[in-house]
Amino acid sequence: MKTCHPRHTNWNTTFAADMKEIYHAATLQAAEQAIEYFEKKWNHKYAYAVRSWRNNWVELTQFFDYPLEIRKIVYTTNVIESLNRGICSQEAKIQ
Repeated sequence: MKTCHPRHTNWNTTFAADMKEIYHAATLQAAEQAIEYFEKKWNHKYAYAVRSWRNNWVELTQFFDYPLEIRKIVYTTNVIESLNRGICSQEAKIQ
């Protein structure tokens, strides 16, 4: 199922870029550092998005088990996009 990507929302581009740093990280450890930064920076404004990432962290980070070349393909169609769709839906309800 295709889902809402941050570029299709009214989120600012900095928010979307910071989110991208999580799932584009080279390693799981780098992704964990990125989510920490993301949470500190955005939790006050986009608590639902941060909470969704945290609540689904295990599922969202499974693609780090694969080589980078495969991950580039996987993250465009996997659970991350499903999560983004849910975030888009919730943000639309809030606004």
